[in-house]
Amino acid sequence: MKRYLEFNYDIEKKYKLFNKLYFEDFLPNNIPVYFLSNKRVTGGGAYPNEDYSDLEKIELTDMSDFLVDSVLEDVYDSMLIHEMVHGYLFKKFGRDLKHNAHGKEFKYKLFEIVKKGDFKFIDSRQVTKLEVPIEYWIKSNKNKQKDNLIG
Repeated sequence: MKRYLEFNYDIEKKYKLFNKLYFEDFLPNNIPVYFLSNKRVTGGGAYPNEDYSDLEKIELTDMSDFLVDSVLEDVYDSMLIHEMVHGYLFKKFGRDLKHNAHGKEFKYKLFEIVKKGDFKFIDSRQVTKLEVPIEYWIKSNKNKQKDNLIG
């Protein structure tokens, strides 16, 4: 797992905890779950196995260069749960996905989790559209970071 200067987020531990709390251990506990370091600001991916019967891996974009530590845990928790919901739907519906990626089933499961959750859910679209309050952004080189967010 990637290191963080002042903030340490154990993504594998969080995945297992959320799997237990919000998915009743429905998702596999032995898959790769990790951060990507690239130029994108938000995002991630949940990847099914070849026949769409199970979740194969989860990747999240490392945002530690863009957000202050005080909001980072909420953002990472939100991104991880978002991708875990996709994995849940892969496993539940397989190839017979009669919903779009963020359709009714996705929204229902996410709402169910957020209702139970003791964390502040931050939709990654809020971050990419700069709807997250500006005090959450690292102040150095603001204009360059805003340009990276949009394109």
